[in-house]
Amino acid sequence: MKCAGRRPWVRVYTVLATVERHPAGGGDGPAGLADVAHKVGDAGTELGRRAGIMAAMKRRRRQRLGEVSAAGWRRAGRVAALQGLDGDRAVRALRNVPRFLREWRSYSRQVGGRDPFRPSLTQLVPVLSEYDAAAGHASGHYFHQDLWAARRIRAALESAEARPTGGAGPDSAELGSVEARPAGGAGANGAARPAPHVDVGSRVDGFVAHLLVFTEVTVVDVRPLESNVRGLRYVADDGRYLRSFADGSVTSLSSLHAIEHMGLGRYGDPVDPDGWRSALRSFSRVLAEGGRLYLSAPIGRERVQFNAHRVFHPERLPGELPDLRLTAFAAVDDDGDLVEGVPPSDFNGAKFACGLYEFAKG
Repeated sequence: MKCAGRRPWVRVYTVLATVERHPAGGGDGPAGLADVAHKVGDAGTELGRRAGIMAAMKRRRRQRLGEVSAAGWRRAGRVAALQGLDGDRAVRALRNVPRFLREWRSYSRQVGGRDPFRPSLTQLVPVLSEYDAAAGHASGHYFHQDLWAARRIRAALESAEARPTGGAGPDSAELGSVEARPAGGAGANGAARPAPHVDVGSRVDGFVAHLLVFTEVTVVDVRPLESNVRGLRYVADDGRYLRSFADGSVTSLSSLHAIEHMGLGRYGDPVDPDGWRSALRSFSRVLAEGGRLYLSAPIGRERVQFNAHRVFHPERLPGELPDLRLTAFAAVDDDGDLVEGVPPSDFNGAKFACGLYEFAKG
């Protein structure tokens, strides 16, 4: 029986056919029958092994398809969130409709007829997605970057105030009270006179609000801003060029989670593939000697996800600022946790981390 090398099921068929033709094992007696049984066992073992391999391959294919599908759903969820849609929240809301109705009926039965807080059908405002929500999120890019930068800016300003002054220099004349000058005030050269801190494009109701606790802030943005908040000044300008600011006129400057958007058109700005580089050059130009720049942006595998944002190689931004030196670095990792005391290169393999950079001029 020469069946070696054949497919396992062919080998089994061949052996069984031989047994059928030679019930006594081909005239060899019990020894021949044992040989036949041994070959059948070998063929069955090989068949089982190959079947196991095929099953494992099928499981792996299903797993890969599941991973691709899950990744696709996650990406679709992120895109939907950028459009103001939250699929997970909508599903939770629908699931909680019965609970809302039960609790509304229970509340209505418990209050008296003259109670001013008796619920009315015309005044129902169902909030259905917060029954099991957390108290908040003390993690993520914006939470950590806002605290990190605000703390460093406050420490730098307090350190500058504590140093003895040898007379007003050309930069100190530019730093007056926001309340003491008109909203459109300008310096002798026609450029806007900055407050003690200038911010370009950061979140006003987060980071800028932190800063207003201890310093005046001039906010620069291409988008309009209506505000009568004390200590907050708005300058309409393109962050790529900062034409409203003279060279070396700013001693404290920040731009958090903004530079990755410049030139992508997302916020009504002109499409400009080199917009982020132009902004970095402008930041360096307006920064005074001894001044500080606080910068953050997504870092990891370098790419553009048009028109949402760019993701920079962790060492890209320092390399584009040759006139400035990096004095501090931290990052918010892919899990949303703050990591300090590490070099930017530690995040070369990140997916979507946030790099936090402090630069000094001179």
